Order: sequence, then structure tokens, then C-alpha cells
Amino acid sequence: MFVYQRFLGLNYVLAFGNDETTAIRGVGGAIHAIFLALAAVGLGMVVLRGTDHQIWLPPIYAMLFLESGTYLLLQFYAKRGLRNFIDNATSN
Repeated sequence: MFVYQRFLGLNYVLAFGNDETTAIRGVGGAIHAIFLALAAVGLGMVVLRGTDHQIWLPPIYAMLFLESGTYLLLQFYAKRGLRNFIDNATSN
């Protein structure tokens, strides 16, 4: 079973699992966690350095932070929803 997000006509798989005995796996969570950390470090460096930075960096870091944070939140809910679906399907 797959849980996916449909965006601009494309399907992005967020989580998958086989049955009640296997773990629900997420797709792309590790790379988005790394992107989230890089964005946080980048924004922190921009704040610490003050105005001595490229003008295009803060918006890039902010967009990366928002996109990765949103993806990880969607993945969390997708994994939880799939686990609940599998549990309800096997209990009936």
C-alpha cells in the first residue's frame, strides 16, 4: 500500500507498507531532515553575520526550510494514517 501526495499532476509517494507485520516506511525523510538542518544553519548564519551576506540567501534558506518542514509533516501524517488504515482493516 502506498500513500501519496498529488501535486501538479504528479504523484509523490510519502509512505508505504505491505501488511500489519511490517514497518511503515517513509520516502525521502532523511534527505528532507538534512535539508531542514542545512536551512536552519544557513538562516542562523545569516542572522549572526548581519547584513554582510548575499541578498538572495535568506529567501532560499527560508523556502528550503518551509518546503522540507512541510514534507516531513505530511510524511508523518501519511505514515500515521497508513498505520491506522492497516490496523483498522486487519481488526475487521
